[in-house]
Amino acid sequence: MTQAPTPFQLVALTAEETPGLSDYVRRWLRGNVSWVPAGPPLRASALAEPRTASDARPPAGPPTGRLAAGPDSRVGPAWQDAAFAQELRERHARLAASPRTLAAIEMLAEGGAACVVAGQQPGLLGGPLYTAYKIAGAIALARRLEERGGRPVVPVYWCGADDSDFDEARGIWLLHPARGPLRVELPRGLAAAGQQIGALAAYDVEPVERGALAQLESGAHGRYLSQALQAAQAARDLGERAAAFYLTVFGGDGLVVVDARSPRLLALGRPLFARHARAAAEHAAAVDARGAQMVSAGIEAPLAPKATRSGLFRVQDGLREKLEPQRALAALEAGDTVAPAVLLRPLWQDALLAPLAAVLGPSELAYHAQIAPMYEALGVRGASPVLRPHVTLLPPGVTLPPAAAERALLLSGGDGARELLAQGAMPARWRDAADKARAGLAAVLGEYAATLGEQARTRTVAKALERVRRELAQAERAVAAAALEQAAQREGFWRWAGEWLCLRGVVQERAFAAAMGWGLWDGAFTQLLSDLASPYADAVERGAATGFAVQVART
Repeated sequence: MTQAPTPFQLVALTAEETPGLSDYVRRWLRGNVSWVPAGPPLRASALAEPRTASDARPPAGPPTGRLAAGPDSRVGPAWQDAAFAQELRERHARLAASPRTLAAIEMLAEGGAACVVAGQQPGLLGGPLYTAYKIAGAIALARRLEERGGRPVVPVYWCGADDSDFDEARGIWLLHPARGPLRVELPRGLAAAGQQIGALAAYDVEPVERGALAQLESGAHGRYLSQALQAAQAARDLGERAAAFYLTVFGGDGLVVVDARSPRLLALGRPLFARHARAAAEHAAAVDARGAQMVSAGIEAPLAPKATRSGLFRVQDGLREKLEPQRALAALEAGDTVAPAVLLRPLWQDALLAPLAAVLGPSELAYHAQIAPMYEALGVRGASPVLRPHVTLLPPGVTLPPAAAERALLLSGGDGARELLAQGAMPARWRDAADKARAGLAAVLGEYAATLGEQARTRTVAKALERVRRELAQAERAVAAAALEQAAQREGFWRWAGEWLCLRGVVQERAFAAAMGWGLWDGAFTQLLSDLASPYADAVERGAATGFAVQVART
């Protein structure tokens, strides 16, 4: 990554200050829940002390492959499968992957490297910002684990192109410094029910993405986005466009992308799928019981019983059809293409790739906690669950307040943040004048009410006096708004600070597109993600919150 000076300053946050964390995650970080997701928590001891071959449970399903000597001797069987390795080589070469990425594929194929995985479905313009943060987190952990164990560790982006939630993936926001939020959307009728979103044709996606970026920066997207868009020319669909995007911006880190639609990966998973289908009722009962345990602990269970009945789909012409266990077994015996649903996908990933750690969001942590019993039932060793980086980019010129309550208010965005920023934008002389006016009015009205005596407490007079107080408060808000408007003329983002921090109740890293980071700051945004690596890995080792506020320097 480039070592150019960055206009960003990182500030670590506590769990209480970090937007988007659930109660379960805060309790998980404090270590006061009696159960955890599948796999041991990744702590300093786990990073520093290598696991031995005897500690590795063989993955379920296809042949395990050889176990390499040295620290944490697990080797994902899929990596050493010749057909899967060739599939990776061909796709990465076509998408213009970097030499470092191509070398990482060879290390994995030879059994000389371990991996850390971060997964997310593809979306427009790289998907939401937190997709980039997830991948940056996987890169950071891979580097730290490599330093600790002395064995190469490869960061892997699991591209969930098999997902069929079109409504979630079809739209994203950008923020223009002068014009405010811009919505980017694919046409609603573009996908059929059950269609894998990764299969949306590139020729439908590309004009929407280019048109949106043209609005953001008048066609000047910066070096990183220009390269990403150029690499995406070889992409056939949305899944491959997402892969090309991240292979470009993280190419120097040796990122490898695994597409969940991989024919060979699905073929390697068939024994695992069959084992699940034969014991689906028992698995559902165990997952439901864990869900009930979560509910009794005051935590919402992510998977309802409807989602636990079966973990498999039939896939035909890019369309998914949910299968009950007996139909799933019949489909497997008939040679149909069968893919895992939400219940089984993490086990398929862990069994075949054997990642040391999985970088997860808050909802994913709770979801992994609920399906944890299936790991024991199927004999799959789970990756260590790690909370992803949570990053809030502050508008240019805005600094994080020192008080925790004000930090939480600012980072939550919306009207509360806007009012706080407006107060901060007021010149000192305006604040002094407002304080004097408020104190003077209180004294005058108090003296007046004392003179009136009982009459001041009559309904008519009391309402009139209260109206005077409200008028002054309204005048103060108008003055603060004027101060914020003046600041907006100096700092373009200030005008949209509330929306930038939290748009329509959705936190920044979920609302806005990852591409916007490179569109606005180009290589400096890549440098920020690089700067994030060490403090993030340090927080993971301590078992602390992985939240950060980023103060953006004035430009």
